[in-house]
Amino acid sequence: QKTAYEIRPRDWSSDVCSSDLSPAVAALAAEARQHYDRAVQAQRAGDWAKYGEELRLLGQTLDRLRAR
Repeated sequence: QKTAYEIRPRDWSSDVCSSDLSPAVAALAAEARQHYDRAVQAQRAGDWAKYGEELRLLGQTLDRLRAR
């Protein structure tokens, strides 16, 4: 069993195709993914300030996505 940190996008399954998303929602999802990837990189590097900043930005992006 993989931890949350080891799961890669290819491991995920979804009933929603990216083509079903509006361009704005798709852009926010891509932005969220970038913040997530940067947070994981920072965690692996032990850069906890960067990790916290990326999680904060990820949260803001998810909030904007939820508001759509």
